[in-house]
Amino acid sequence: MAWLLPPRTAAPETLQVLIQAVRNREAIEIRYQSMTDPKASWRWISPHAFASDGRRWHVRAYCHTRKDFRDFVIGRIETTRKRKPSEIEPELDHDWHTRIDVTLIPNPALSLEQQEAIAYEYRMSRSKQLKLSVRKSLLFYLERQLAWAPETPEARQIVISYD
Repeated sequence: MAWLLPPRTAAPETLQVLIQAVRNREAIEIRYQSMTDPKASWRWISPHAFASDGRRWHVRAYCHTRKDFRDFVIGRIETTRKRKPSEIEPELDHDWHTRIDVTLIPNPALSLEQQEAIAYEYRMSRSKQLKLSVRKSLLFYLERQLAWAPETPEARQIVISYD
């Protein structure tokens, strides 16, 4: 039996508008409910890519309100309205285009036998390491995925090694 989280959905018409905006290099006006603001607000974004953190989908876009590239949870886009050509170059999103190499290791606080089991389970190398190349803008999500568990070695079995 599989254990599933409740689905996080996005309106199909919103997704269609986002896909068209990325393809056509357009800016779109969205009504978005951010977790940093108490109320939803209208803002212009220039989307250029999509990413999933394993639980929900995001659109990577330049936010004309905050003057920065950000991730927007697609399910929190309540509606869209206007569209126009975008003057934002996706290549300027350095965090999206920069890759960072990270190394995952079994939690050093585990016993050697437990570390061996984790290394085997995740098919790590003989040195008990799993190297990944991650977009800098998505590193936050990897860190959050690994840190969701309580701060006990048995629950937090894998950690990122920052050499």
